[in-house]
Amino acid sequence: MTVADYEGSFTNLAEYAPHLVATDEMRARRFEDGLRHEIRRAIRPLVLPTYADVLDRAIIVEKNEIERKKYFDSKRRQNFGFEGTSGQKKIEVRNEIRCVHCNEVEHIKRNCPRLRTEAVTPRGGNVNNQRQGQAFALMSGDARNTEDIVCIEIVVSALMRQ
Repeated sequence: MTVADYEGSFTNLAEYAPHLVATDEMRARRFEDGLRHEIRRAIRPLVLPTYADVLDRAIIVEKNEIERKKYFDSKRRQNFGFEGTSGQKKIEVRNEIRCVHCNEVEHIKRNCPRLRTEAVTPRGGNVNNQRQGQAFALMSGDARNTEDIVCIEIVVSALMRQ
């Protein structure tokens, strides 16, 4: 719907709800609220005081939007690069799934058979490179009996008293 079409509908409907468009500023805000998003986005920051100002600016913004769309549509056609005698470029669509690891068809990296075999054999080739894991445990009684911890606890206690 163009701004001119919307203006006609708005004027007709405003007759049925005069309390919503009692002042010129109320009428301007109501009209502004019903505009298309791209037009309303350009007009709302201006805070135009009258209905006539909002209507005039909306028509100008609408014309600019139409010109902008025409410009970008023509640019899109120019950049497409038509070929051949029929004037259309052939586009080949492939719906094949390829693995990004081995570049083979019909499986993805998660299911790659080459990835599984590489995971079994370490890259260095030497299986004895693996280290044994270690775990350490510290009991609460062991920590309280050391001088360092006791000294730190005294310092913290002294600082907390101040």
